[in-house]
Amino acid sequence: MESDDGMVFPAMNADQFQALCATVTETVIKTLTPLLEGMIEKIINKIFPEKIQVDQFSNKNIEAIIQETIQKNNKKNNAVIVGVKSDVDLPNLIVKLTKHIGMPSSSIIDSFRHGKPDHIGRQLIKVKFDHYHSKIQFLKNYKHAVQTIDPLTFKQSFARHDLTINQLKEDKAIRAELYQRRTNGETNLVIFRGAIVTRRNFASSD
Repeated sequence: MESDDGMVFPAMNADQFQALCATVTETVIKTLTPLLEGMIEKIINKIFPEKIQVDQFSNKNIEAIIQETIQKNNKKNNAVIVGVKSDVDLPNLIVKLTKHIGMPSSSIIDSFRHGKPDHIGRQLIKVKFDHYHSKIQFLKNYKHAVQTIDPLTFKQSFARHDLTINQLKEDKAIRAELYQRRTNGETNLVIFRGAIVTRRNFASSD
């Protein structure tokens, strides 16, 4: 039997042809499956840095991970200022901060107080930036800038990333551990990239 393109195939009946098709299909599946699994794994690992194994999670777990990833993405250009009294002039503070840090005021899209004041009147301030790199510049230089502006008023103030609820729980736990270890006499400890380490020549996040 000759095909339209000139290739010659041996003569076969319907059963033989069906068996050949089954063999070809099985071969194709065996060949492509590892490739497809590798592609799917790469896609999942890119979307979910947590390195999840899909078959080990229920739909509910996967949905929660997806929602967490979306929240992180929505907050990635935001920072939160902690430890500033609610009666501080916020617009004026932002102007002074950008000036001392050396960044254009246009890099800050919005700033507003968030949540309720604590028992001594301190209230969180959320700052939204035009770009992730602008936020990092702000975080790295915030402490020095506010100490230059008013070391007494901003003595206990610091800036951090805008965290999700799950990240806040993790942050609270690690700060409690840091406090306990310092209380027990351990010194020169800082929080760096989500872990308690001995202080080195880098900026800590605590």
